[in-house]
Formats: sequence, C-alpha cells, structure tokens
Amino acid sequence: MIFSALTPTPYPLNLHRQIWNIASSWCCDSVRVPGSARSIPKEADSSNLTKNQSTGAPWISACWLPAKTDNPGRNIVVSGLRGELYTWSDSSQLVRLHTENHGHSMLVFAIRSIPDTDGLFFTIGQDRQVILWIYHCPTDLTFMLRVPTIAAGISALAQSDHGHGPVAAGVADGSILLWRHCSSLQEESSSMNPVTSYWPRGVHGSCVTALAWHPSVRHESLLAYGTESGCVELIDTSKIPKSATQRSKTQPYIFGSTVYRVAWGPPLFTDSGKDQVVETAVSEQDANGSTDSTDTVEQKDPTNKPSSAPKFSSYIYSVCKGKIFCHVGFQRPPLDVTLKFPSVPGISTEDWVNDKRTDIAFLYLENSTRSVDSPSEENEIRECFSCLITVGYRSGSVDVYGLVKSKERASADLIQPLCRISCHTKGVNCLAWSFDRYWLAIGTNESFITVIDVGHVLKQATKPNTSSFRQISTHLAHLEGHGNRITCLDWSPHENGLLLSASFDGTANVWRVAHNDTDSGSTSVANFRAHRLRLFACLWSRQEADLAFSGGELCHLFSWRPSKLAHKEPPNSRRYRPPPVKRVPIDSKDLSVPSVILEPSAIVVTSQEVNRTEYVPEPTYHTDTSIGTSVPLEPPVRSVTTKKPGSGDKRKRPSLCPHFLHRSSLEPSTTDLGFCPPFRLGSRFLQVSHVLNLLKNDVDLPESDCDLLFLLPETNKTRPALVRFLTSEATHHLSAYRATQRSNGLMHLDAYCIILLWLGRTPLVAQTMCSEKHMPFWLLWAVQLAQTTVPAFSASRKSSGDHAEIDLAGEKVKDMTSNSPDVLVSSTLLVCAGRHQEAVDYLFAQDRVKEALLLARLRLGPLYANSIMQKCIARIIERRLCPEVPFARVLHELGAGEWERAQTVLRQATVVSLSRQDMEDEQVASSWVELNILLSCSDNSLPTNAFVRFALSCLVVGFQLPEAQSVIYFQRCQEAVTPSAVLATGTDCFRLLLNTGLRFAAILTGSSQSELYLDMGLHADVADIVQCLRYATLDRQPANRWSACASQLALDFTIYLLSSEKLAPQDQSTEDLNRLEASLRLCSKVNPTNTQQLSDILFHFQTSPELDSPLKRLLSTVLRPSENTDEQVGDICPG
Repeated sequence: MIFSALTPTPYPLNLHRQIWNIASSWCCDSVRVPGSARSIPKEADSSNLTKNQSTGAPWISACWLPAKTDNPGRNIVVSGLRGELYTWSDSSQLVRLHTENHGHSMLVFAIRSIPDTDGLFFTIGQDRQVILWIYHCPTDLTFMLRVPTIAAGISALAQSDHGHGPVAAGVADGSILLWRHCSSLQEESSSMNPVTSYWPRGVHGSCVTALAWHPSVRHESLLAYGTESGCVELIDTSKIPKSATQRSKTQPYIFGSTVYRVAWGPPLFTDSGKDQVVETAVSEQDANGSTDSTDTVEQKDPTNKPSSAPKFSSYIYSVCKGKIFCHVGFQRPPLDVTLKFPSVPGISTEDWVNDKRTDIAFLYLENSTRSVDSPSEENEIRECFSCLITVGYRSGSVDVYGLVKSKERASADLIQPLCRISCHTKGVNCLAWSFDRYWLAIGTNESFITVIDVGHVLKQATKPNTSSFRQISTHLAHLEGHGNRITCLDWSPHENGLLLSASFDGTANVWRVAHNDTDSGSTSVANFRAHRLRLFACLWSRQEADLAFSGGELCHLFSWRPSKLAHKEPPNSRRYRPPPVKRVPIDSKDLSVPSVILEPSAIVVTSQEVNRTEYVPEPTYHTDTSIGTSVPLEPPVRSVTTKKPGSGDKRKRPSLCPHFLHRSSLEPSTTDLGFCPPFRLGSRFLQVSHVLNLLKNDVDLPESDCDLLFLLPETNKTRPALVRFLTSEATHHLSAYRATQRSNGLMHLDAYCIILLWLGRTPLVAQTMCSEKHMPFWLLWAVQLAQTTVPAFSASRKSSGDHAEIDLAGEKVKDMTSNSPDVLVSSTLLVCAGRHQEAVDYLFAQDRVKEALLLARLRLGPLYANSIMQKCIARIIERRLCPEVPFARVLHELGAGEWERAQTVLRQATVVSLSRQDMEDEQVASSWVELNILLSCSDNSLPTNAFVRFALSCLVVGFQLPEAQSVIYFQRCQEAVTPSAVLATGTDCFRLLLNTGLRFAAILTGSSQSELYLDMGLHADVADIVQCLRYATLDRQPANRWSACASQLALDFTIYLLSSEKLAPQDQSTEDLNRLEASLRLCSKVNPTNTQQLSDILFHFQTSPELDSPLKRLLSTVLRPSENTDEQVGDICPG
C-alpha cells in the first residue's frame, strides 16, 4: 500500500488523499482534507499569476504509523492546510487531533515516524519548528518536545530595556523571531510556544537588518524594524502574528537600500513652513498584528515651537543611504532630517554635509539615574537636558547633541551640540550608552573599541554663559583584542562596567571597563567562540545577569553564560573558526542507540548545550559498555590532497616595483636625552619630516624615502628621481633572477625587461634577450612594436572597406584580458605601441594603482598625469595600499599646500593609532611634527594650541622616567623652543608648562630648586595664556596612570597660579580651583606618596594672602596632611 502525493501546483485541483494497492494498481480508499483553498483564477488572469502574488501552494503530508496491539488497524496522520493534524483510521472521515496550542502555526510539509518506538513521530513545519508527538489512539495525541530552528542568518537582536519582553531576532529570510528564553532546555521545550515567527513582508521579504523596541512601558509591545530593501515599519507583537502566506500591505515608500539602524527618539524638529507632524500614533485597525498604518496628529503653532504636551513622545528614526530619516506616519514619506541637526563648531560646513551618517543612538535622561561626582550635578544635567543624541559618521567621528529641556536655556535650536569625538578613522557601526554612567562605547570598521566618558562635558554644558562644545580625542578605555571590525555593542544592565561586543572575527567578547578609581585597567573577561562565520549582533539579557545572546550569518542564535566560558580573551585571528567537535563513534549493532537521530540544520541552542560542546578537553575517551574500560580515541588522520597536474608549474609574477611605498621595517620613536629635543623620530614621522623639509627648505629626500616624491606635485626633481628609482628596481629584478634557480626566476627577468621597455631602453632589452636565451613571443612583439613606426599597429579600425587596418595591439590586449589576463604584459604592449594613456587607464582599471601612478608620471604629460595621479593617490589612501607609509594622505596634503588640513589629518590618524598604552614616545613625536607643520602656515595663531599639546605630551613622557632623568628631559625640551614675539602665546604656554614639570621633577628628586617662577619674561598677555591653557583642559578623560595624572595636575596648577596672581578678580574663575582639586584627588588615588610630597612643597612656597586660604582649604579637604607638615618641609628645604 502507498499514498498518492499531492504536490504543489500553481492552483489546487483537488485536496484528496488516496491509498493505492501496488499489486493491482487500484485505489483502495480516499478522503478529502478539510479546509478552504484558494479559488482557481480565471483563464484570463492565470497567465499573470506570479510567485509573489500567490499565497503559497498547498502541501499535504501524511504518515502511516505502525499498528499497535491495543489499536489495530489503520493509523494514518495527515496534515492540514494551516498546520492542523488529522487522523485517518478505518472511517471515511478525518478526525482532527487536539494539539492544545502546541501545534504548528503554518503549513506542515513533513511527518515521519520513529522506528522501534511506541507511537513517536515528529512534524516539520513552515514555521521553522520541529515538534515531537506521541500517538496513543485516533483521539489521543500528546505533545513531547519542541525544537525551534532558524533558516537563515541573524542580522539584528533587540530586547526591551524594561526586561519584560522576549528577545527579537531579525533573520535574513525576512522573518522576525520572538524568543521567550527559558532557564533550561526542558522548561523551554515544554513551554507553550517559546518562539513566535512574524513575516511582516511575507515569505519573500528581504533581510531584517535593524530592530528597536519602544522605550515606553506602555507601548512595550511595539517593535520597529528595517530591512535590506529599505523598508521601515512597525509591528505590534501583542497581536496575533500575520501568516507568512498572507500578502502584506504595500509600502508606499521604500528606500531601495539597506537600513542600518532604526531607533526610537523624541520629537526633535519643527517645520515653520509646513504644519509639521508632531506625533505618530499606532493604528488600531490592523488585527493581524502588523501595524502597517499610523494615525498622525497635526498641530499648528503660530510661534513655530513644539507643543508642550504631545500626545505621543517618540518617533522612529532610521539611517539609510548615509542620511537620517524621521518617520512621521505610514502614509507619508519619511523626512530627511540629516541637515536639520546643527553643524558642529570647528568643522567646515562642506565636510560636515558630505560626511555620510552611519548610526544614531538616543539616551533618555528623565527617568535614569547615572553616576557623577555629586547628586546635585546629576540633577542639573537632567534639568538641563531631556535626551542625548549621538550621530556616527563614515569618517569615524561621533557627534553628541543634547536636547535642551529648560525653557530659559532654549534658543532657536533646541538641539545643542556638546562635543565631537575623533578617536576613529573608519566608519562607525554601533554606538551604545551605558546604563549607569555617561559612558559611550563606539565600534567601527576598526578592530578596537573606545569608551568615552561624556559626564564632564555635560557638567560643563549645564553652566550658563560658558562655551560647552568640546573636541574630544582622548578616551576612558581602549579595548583591543578582536581581529576584525566591530559590528555590535551592548552594555550589561545588571553589573556596572561590563560591555559585550560582536565582531567579524567570529567571536563575541565581554569586557570589564574600569573606572579611574580602580587600580587595574580595562580587561577582557570572557570570549565566546562557538560561531563559525561572522557575527552581526549580540545582546545582553535584560532578565538574567549571567546570560548573553549572539547571532551571525550561519543560522545560529546562541544563548551562553560568560562565567562558564573557558576562553578569556579573543583569538589572534581575523576569521576564527572553532575546531570540529570530536564525536564518539556509534556502533551500528548497539541497540541502545536509536537508529534515527533528529538533527535540524539550524537549532536555537541553549546555554547548557553550548557550555558542554564549546570546549572539548584532550584526549577524548570512549567508554566500552561491555568491558567498562576507557580507551583513548585515535587522533583523526588528515586527508592528503593531491595536486592537480601542472598546478605546481604555475609561476607567479612578482611585484613590478616591490620597493615603491614599502619599507622592510618601521623604527619606533624613542627617548634620547642626548638630542634636543630629547627624542628620536620614528620612521613614520621621519617621512613627514623629510617631505616637510623638502617643501620648506628645498632639501633633497634621503635615498630611502625618494619614492615619497612621487606622491607630491610635479617638480624639476620628479622625473630624474623617477628614472633613478625605476632603474634601481630593474637592477633588483636582474639580481633576483641571477640569484635564484627557481622557475619564478624568469618572472624576475620579465619584470626587468618590462621596466626597461617603460624607460624606453629597447636595445638593452634585445641584448638581454639574446644573452639570456629568453625570447617569449610577447616580448619579441613588444620589442618590435617599440622599434617600428608602422601606423597599422596604433591606428584605429575603420568602419568599412576591403583594406581596413586592424588594431593588432588592441585586439591582443583584449584577448589576453579575457583568456589569460596578464596586466603587466598587456600594458607593456600598449606602451610599446605608443598608447601610453590607454596603458595607464588599463592599469588603473585592473587595480594596479601603484604601477599606473608610476607610468603616468613617466610617460604622460603634466596635464593628464596630474588628474590620474590624483585618482591613484586617492585610491591608495582609501584602500590603505601602503601600510608602511601610513601618512600618505598627510604627504599629499602637504604637497598641495594645505598645511592646516595636513596637520588635522595627522592628528586624527595618530589619535587612533597611538591610543594604546606605552605609545607616549610616539605621541611626543606626533606633536612635534604637527607643530612644525603649523609653523609653516601664514596664520601665526594656528600653532598656539599645538605648543600646548606638545608640552603636555612631553610632561607625560617625562613623568614616566626616573626622577633624575626627568629633570634632564624637561631641560632638553625647554631648549628646543626659543621665546618668540610673533608666537608669544604658544611659546609662553610651552615654557610655563615645562617649567612646572621641571619643578615637579625637582621636588620628587629632593632638590632645593622647587619654587615656581611666573615672572619669566612672558611676551604674551596673561589673559590669552590662561584662555589657551583652559582650552587644553577640555579634551581629556579620567586617567589611571601616574604620568597622565601628574601632567594634568601640572596644567591645572599652572592655570590656577596664573589666574590667581596675574588676572583681575573679574577674570578669575572658581572652575580653576575645582579642576585643581579634582586633579589632586585623582593623583592621590594613583600615587598618594608622590602627591603628598608635591603638595607639601608647592603649597608651602605659595605665600600670597589671596592663595593662602583656598590652598589650605584644599589641603585639608583633599590630602589631609599630618600635623608635622611644616617640620618635614623645613627639613627638605631649609631656609
């Protein structure tokens, strides 16, 4: 007996299930499956029925269960059209089995019984779930186990911050899964429905790339999502999910590009020209659970100010196509609000407008409690701002805005720019605000994470009549360990300072970010390595403290516990792949093992399973049940792959110019007290220094850096230097050919001949071919092309005629490009044919950018060579094709005469590359080179801040040295800068700070020369000096190392002394004393002994009556010196 199969058709013809007798080919019985099907379309419309218009073809499955002794006869389980299950016994009618809300929500396409079991069978449905049942009788069916699965990769994860809702997962097949995670596998499998599937755009929807829950408890069930096709919508998860086979409503506006972020935010903008939609309300009409329409409330206000009491408090904001959009209703197109944000000071409007937006994040402050120095400051922040907005850019910068709350501070723009963070140089992928502090974590296309403390910026912004905007290039923590770009970040809502990250390296990591109070720095706590491909999303559970989720592109959504992981740090790999799990071999004769094993391809794995399978100890033992002894398994034998015939004979052509923009090694910057200034520049900064010396003083570049000349505009030195460089490269290839006996040696000889042909030395090429007996066909033809003057080789093909001339060189290049592409040979043939411009374009199109740049410099005229040079240099910088010359863009800007822009680019690059610890010497070198670049500008006010940065970096390095060496170091630094009336403010700031550092070092060494002298021949106005030094305090984060803390103390102490002794009372500020107090507290926590010694000596010598009372109060509140302080001071410094 067999069943007849009902296969999918464009439209159903019948819904019958039949039983056939094979021997007689006769239908024994048939039954009709209940349920209504789609009506047959008319003949005129049947041809227009497309896959997207259909609601899904019917598929009926059936399974004949083995007969049971207590229930003999026919036991057949049949599926319905919507996931129902029926039983077909001896009667002619189907009897529906009651699944008690445990059944499938969509079509069941497979039913299979498990052999050698008592009525066990499982069903597989279109809702991505596998359910195990036990069949007792035609009316008795018991649910046993549910295994939810995933059919595509996970692109986004989200859970409500209130901790009541499920985990939402955006899947690449267009579905959204809601997973109500349970504490154990048994509890999860026995729950009614742990996973609910939503298909908001149908079964053919695009990948869901962004998710965001509503921030209000009242509307906690609202979930916003964005897709890869550019659709942004809203679903209500409290309603019954729409079936995947039902058609979704038409989206009136689709971006057509990937939506990278959706976020809920407050009303930010009003439109004075139009009656702006103020709020968006959820429609109550859609009963299928997909909120595809919204009601909008329009409010007219003659004063063009937002309503004080809006009915709803949140919009949906999305990031797509490099812009930020605000969605005001389903029936309205989204509003482009990218340029409605105020531009930040210090950045050109053109750069700000053209920079692509990549992310946006909101932080509501009204009901949050975050840690700052005092509760009063926290109240001031919340009274001033209701929300913080962060915007990430493709350039790596992040802007932080504050939504002004108090009416007296509100201006024409309610959004106030607070700071710009420049700690990265690649596109921002994710921004995450901490739950307990004003910490912002930033993840970009770079492999490290930075954490910024914005609390001090907010405290400064709450003060009236102060300039609150800051440029921040420092950080609280620099988390390095991942091998690839960062894709997602999430803070723990349960424990302070725990940060979860996901990366393209295939791992998820937990970091502990330390506050400045702690002695230990930020470290890695746990690393999860069960994924096999790239990770796109991670999430910290809002319900359990020791539970995290992660998902990637390999159809897995893992839940795992960080405290149970074996690995503590990320692997040192760009693409980590976990080793295969060793499986115990199963004896087929062992009857205790079931013969059928259910193993879905993509199962939602719980933490217990991951903790068991992620780490496998060595060796693995297999227990023989018959003997009871443990026998170690034999190690797996690696299969030996045989090479294809001729695969080893293939020769790889070497680089034509291996030394162009390439360095064998890069020397770091080091401290050297025998120099003035007391350090040696590293290789990277020497390159910039040499080019700067060439442009300013016309000093030739050293031989090792002569290739940097080809990144600069054309001069009378460029062409001779290029000829010399190419000649040396040709000599290198000839030496390599004569030194090697490998088959690749002939490739070096070919490269030697190619360079000579580019240089026009055809006779030397012919002589080499004869002497070395190396005459390939292409080389013979190239020599002939270079020596002949027949125009047929370079003429274009005529459109008609019997004697049309044929472009042999062009046809040969096309043939070589399509069949066996050899870019260098093809371009050389074009060069020998006199078609230099085509050769350069061909090299550039084939991504041989360096060769295209050199050939354009060598063979083309200045006009066209300049344009192709700009394109080549731009691609070299964009794709980072010269890692040993990291400041290629800086050199290019210097050559163009953009001194200020070159300094900005250099500063931004060094902030990112030198943000790790133990890079202070490189930071001093960078500050020195930046200062020299700005000294070349015509504007004498530009180097002022560069002098201060150079002085502060010198202080950090000096305080790291032993006390005796630090004194010499500060003296050498002072000798490097001479006083100048033109640059008076900058040089005076530098001398004052170095003088303070010198006195600090003298105190720590026990020297008697400990008093600070402010009357040291200052050339600038004291008010300008104090203002410049105060500006330097804006860009710094809390430090936990003595050298950084001491440098901040030196800066704050210098500012306080200058303002207290040299400024008028109306120009003094209490903030100077507050900063000094904060610096003293920080230094006393890091190194109390040195701080006590510094404070005793310094405050003892300040005898001014105006300073006596504040300093004594500062001593008593911060350091609490002992009663015999005066005796100790007298012993150290007599008299």
